[in-house]
Amino acid sequence: MSKSNRRERVERAIKFGDDKPPSKFLLSEQTICLLDDSLQRLKDQETLSVDHIHAIILSISLVEAQIRDCIRLRIDDYAIPADLEHQALRDELNIDVSLFASLRGNKFSLGEFIIINLNVSTVSHLISAMDFCFGPKEHQEIHLKSLIERGRMPDVSIQKIYKSIAVAFDLRHRFVHELFDFTASKIGSVIDAKAIFVAIRDIYQFLIWTQAFKRDLFSGDFAELETPRGETGKAINQANSHYSRSTVTDRAGMRHRPV
Repeated sequence: MSKSNRRERVERAIKFGDDKPPSKFLLSEQTICLLDDSLQRLKDQETLSVDHIHAIILSISLVEAQIRDCIRLRIDDYAIPADLEHQALRDELNIDVSLFASLRGNKFSLGEFIIINLNVSTVSHLISAMDFCFGPKEHQEIHLKSLIERGRMPDVSIQKIYKSIAVAFDLRHRFVHELFDFTASKIGSVIDAKAIFVAIRDIYQFLIWTQAFKRDLFSGDFAELETPRGETGKAINQANSHYSRSTVTDRAGMRHRPV
C-alpha cells in the first residue's frame, strides 16, 4: 500500500470514529433488511441479472460489517473477558503505525481500533472470527429456524451457511475484480442464478442469527471512568438505554418474509 493510500485510509478511519453516533450496534436489523429487499427482487428471476450482482456485493458487505461489529462488541464488553491471544487476532491483525499513533487524540475503543486493522475478507477469516465471538465450530450443526423471529425460512446449518458465504465471496471477487466480457456474458443465462439466490437466502439468515446473538450475548455497556473514553462511554450507554426502550417497536417492524 502506498503512503498516500495508507494516509487516506487512516484519515477515513479517524473520521469514521469521530462522526459515528454513539450506538450499541454498528449494524442493525433495519440495514440487514436491505438484503431481504434484494431477495424479493431475485425471487422470480430465473436468469442471471444485474440484481444478482448487486445482491452478492451487498451480502458480503453486510457479512463483513456484521462480523466486525461482533468482534468490536466482544472486545469492548468489559463484562466478558476477551481472548486477545485468539488466532483471529494473532494471525490477522496488522497494526497501522500511523493509526496507532492517532489513538492519543481520538476516541477509539480497543474494539474499534482492532476492527479497523483486522482482515475478515475471506471465509477462513470469517470462521476464525466467528469462533472468537461466539464459539461455534465449522462442523457443528446449528439450526437457525428457531432463532429467527416469526421466520418461515427452511432450517440451515452453520456449515451450510459457511458454504454459501464461500460461494458469495467467490462471486463477489468475480463480479468486482474480474468483470471482463466473458464474465458479463453470463448475464441473462440460467447459470449461477439459482445458486446465488440460495446463497443470499442463507446469508440473510446468518445475519439475522448473529444479530440475535449480539442482542443476547453482549451488554454493549462501556466503562464511564476510563480516559479518554469516559464521556464517550456515558453517551453510548445513554444511547443504549434509549435503544432498549425502543427495541420492542423496532422488532415489531422487522420484515422476515417467506422466500
